[in-house]
Amino acid sequence: MTCSPQPQPQHRTRTSVSILILETDVLPASAGKVSTAFEKLFSRAGAEQHPRIDVAVTPHYVVDCELPPVEDLQKYDGVLITGSKYDAHGDDAWIMKLVEWIQVAWRKYPDTRFTGVCFGHQILARAVLGATVKNHPTTWELAATEVELSSLGRELFATGQETLVLHQMHQDYVDLESDESCERGCGGKDLKPNVWGSSKDCPVQGFYVHKRIFTTQGHLGYDEVMVRESIEEIQERGGLPRDKEVEAAKEAGELEHDGDIVAGAILRFLAEWDDDIRP
Repeated sequence: MTCSPQPQPQHRTRTSVSILILETDVLPASAGKVSTAFEKLFSRAGAEQHPRIDVAVTPHYVVDCELPPVEDLQKYDGVLITGSKYDAHGDDAWIMKLVEWIQVAWRKYPDTRFTGVCFGHQILARAVLGATVKNHPTTWELAATEVELSSLGRELFATGQETLVLHQMHQDYVDLESDESCERGCGGKDLKPNVWGSSKDCPVQGFYVHKRIFTTQGHLGYDEVMVRESIEEIQERGGLPRDKEVEAAKEAGELEHDGDIVAGAILRFLAEWDDDIRP
């Protein structure tokens, strides 16, 4: 979709960002590498900013692999944690190591900015906020989904639109409201996450912490091939039925969506352009 004109911020001195991408899954073979998809997405979104934001990405695959030294964060402007077929509420050894890595990084490098997509959004909520990540027993959000923006969301995305459309591919969700979500993470009890959007079946489509975190439950760079093949992969694992609703979601992968708008907002966050936005 066409981006709305962006307001002129007070400071736009940063025109490049360096991102460490922690890959937590692989894409279907025909779609290429996760990091390559993000590099293309951010390069396109960066070219749409005024002035242009140049992007450099460094990928690091983390599933059952060693995480990069936390000290490496000094080389980057931010960390992006990708989506995954794995559960962010799981206790797999590599997931527990990732949670610990995030918590150490959060405390040791307070200037590092974090962003996450889908699984990445959920694991950051778990590690930093101490939030509960739950599995909805019956409901999936699939393909193009309307997300209602809060006033913060409209400001972050520099849009006059009340809603965005983002591709979804999840059954798990972040719970920030129930009594079960009272355990705090490494951010401490005074850290207040700000929800920027919600959908019919998912009240936390992303959250923002000033100068620290910007997450999104929806996927940014998914296209019709990624949507179709991802749904088919879930079906093969027995996670989704082969009914009319799911088949319609496959076709919805061709619909226009607002991934570039969200990617642009993440780049502005990493480049410190929007530091005057305070929830």
